[in-house]
Amino acid sequence: MDTNQESLACPSSRADSPQSAVFGIVDNRGDFPIIRYLEHPIAATPEVLALAKGEHPNQVFRFTSPCQGSRCGHFAEGQCGLPRFLQDHLPAAQTRHVSCPIRNVCRWFHQESFNACSRCAVVVTAEYTVVDGQLINPLEVAEPPQGSYVQQENQSS
Repeated sequence: MDTNQESLACPSSRADSPQSAVFGIVDNRGDFPIIRYLEHPIAATPEVLALAKGEHPNQVFRFTSPCQGSRCGHFAEGQCGLPRFLQDHLPAAQTRHVSCPIRNVCRWFHQESFNACSRCAVVVTAEYTVVDGQLINPLEVAEPPQGSYVQQENQSS
């Protein structure tokens, strides 16, 4: 794979990430969320984000943006730690290779090949608040408790 490492994309971004684009829709109709990939990424404009219709965009869409490299807490020793973490903690969700609109620039794919792809479709990005040592998803709470520490995590279901 000959792609310049600096031009790789993060497949687990958030709506507010720089140059964010939607590349999948979160389908919650089954026992667990699964990502339905679009044919092409779509810029995360205010009009696109409004399609979430009152839900937090991270619960409705899967976002990609340029990989932030060493500016990201998941990045160490020249690699993203999330695909290996997912490989170690999640069984493969897919056995066939579905079409992905960002595979040619995806950091996870360039690091782990199809091992990353087999878990990617069940990754949903969420933000958590740590309260008394427990993770609380503020997307499910109207307002996080006062004085809480907000930690960005990628959580899969």
